[in-house]
Amino acid sequence: MRRIRLLTFLILAAALATFCRSGLAKELNPLQGGFAPEKIAAAPGQNITLTLSIEPLRAFTKVQLTLNVPDGLQLISGDASVTLTNLKEGKSYKIIYVLRINTTEPRELWARAVVQGLPASEYVAQSYLALVNPDEKPDDSQIEDDGTGRKIRVIEVP
Repeated sequence: MRRIRLLTFLILAAALATFCRSGLAKELNPLQGGFAPEKIAAAPGQNITLTLSIEPLRAFTKVQLTLNVPDGLQLISGDASVTLTNLKEGKSYKIIYVLRINTTEPRELWARAVVQGLPASEYVAQSYLALVNPDEKPDDSQIEDDGTGRKIRVIEVP
């Protein structure tokens, strides 16, 4: 009887430890960060500088970072593929990119960070987005009176 209680206790303790390690960690992505600035307007021929910050919420041995440069943008400075090693929890890591703009069209610049060397059951990745020459949508709404003296915003839908 005593062995059954001990075995039950050990099984429950292992289940609780697994839940605390993996279940709660899934609530927030442990690779916080992003581009600065997130939106930038530039003319063709102009160089822009973007800084990608990565702030891990836990320590990682190795993170592979890949920058996807779309047509219309040219990477002038910085590596499109970077391996960060021995990332410490709460520390900020910055990668600086200089890009030349070759178009006036809107472009999305994506970076993807993938943690390497994790157990097969765990996968951690995060994507970061910067908008170059973003499409600014005009405000199609109008302020009108609803007949009772209150102002309402009206949006016409085609």
